[in-house]
Amino acid sequence: KEKKGFYGRHFDRTRDDATTCQRKISLLLYLNEDGWDGEKDGGVLRAYIRPMNMKKRDANNNASMCVEDVVPEGGKLVLFDSSLVEHEVLPTCKERWAVVGWFLSEEGAARRGGGGGDGGKKNDH
Repeated sequence: KEKKGFYGRHFDRTRDDATTCQRKISLLLYLNEDGWDGEKDGGVLRAYIRPMNMKKRDANNNASMCVEDVVPEGGKLVLFDSSLVEHEVLPTCKERWAVVGWFLSEEGAARRGGGGGDGGKKNDH
């Protein structure tokens, strides 16, 4: 089958993002029909996850990353930290359906003294 779409390796939010509403958590809900085969159909989400404890090193003394492949099976929900998980979609040979979205945060606005209307203070309700 001919390879079609893909999405290159990226973060959904960079650490230096200065926008008011920042992407905090990324989400994907796959809507594909049953029987999706990651090897034959492609379209796999590949996530590059840095271990929380950076002591794990490879032969060149670089901090190693875990690579996690997620097959886009219908009904599967994927959530990850938008600024910590670099990811890509591998080439697909078949139409792939998903709902994609983000939970947003106004953390940056509160730190700069704007945005929330309460000066960044927490409410108890």
